[in-house]
Amino acid sequence: MKKRRSGLSLLEVTLATALMGLLLTVLGAALKQSQEVFRNINGATDASQSLRRLAVALNRDLQRAKLDEIGITTTPASLVAPDSRALWMLSNIDPATGKACYRGDGKPFWVCNILFYASIPTQHAQLFGSTCAGGAGPDGLDDRCPHKFLIRKVIDSGAATNLSDDSTVETLLTPAQVSASYLTRPAKFDVSGMRSEAGVSEARLLSPLLLGFDSTKTLGEVTVNFRATTLPRAQRAIAVGTASLYNSQYTYHFGLTVVPEVR
Repeated sequence: MKKRRSGLSLLEVTLATALMGLLLTVLGAALKQSQEVFRNINGATDASQSLRRLAVALNRDLQRAKLDEIGITTTPASLVAPDSRALWMLSNIDPATGKACYRGDGKPFWVCNILFYASIPTQHAQLFGSTCAGGAGPDGLDDRCPHKFLIRKVIDSGAATNLSDDSTVETLLTPAQVSASYLTRPAKFDVSGMRSEAGVSEARLLSPLLLGFDSTKTLGEVTVNFRATTLPRAQRAIAVGTASLYNSQYTYHFGLTVVPEVR
């Protein structure tokens, strides 16, 4: 009578181990690839949604403005080329109440200037662990540093606004005034210190990771272009901070065109 063999032979154990190892390798590679796809999609979605939120915030202010009461100038260069284009407008929305203000003749009672601009923070290396060399893109603005802060300021320049006194109606800031007093660079993520600037009642950080902010006013329209880069993807493929990101496959663009009323 033959005895039944118990257990597995050395060859069978070796083959089983090899097959298991191969299976785990294939599964690991598939998992890594799926994680990479998820990160890419998630990063792209975050960048796109961020730009849309910024456009919505800016559109609210532009829709209330008059074409003749909108100003544009170029910001200073933190690196090689100017950081962005600054855009500001008069607003008749009382910052304290959120209500629209009007004069006796029904015209808007301008109570403040609202300023948008993007700037590279002074403590860039400490905040992001690297430095950017900078360089000019097709629009003449910096397109190397994707760490710009987009800032919104509410400014009551000149005499304090008094709704019962038409002589205190806010006037549009000139490019010289904006450049001299308000295009300041943030040091950290907290921009509350900017409220100490003359007439600034509110300073908000709208985005800490912006590549570009450009605006133009032509033929009765105001066009604003936002650009943001998905950094986790870009940093694995190109020299972020040195290479142009303007038309990179890792950069997302959102354009906004508004036709304000002519005063």
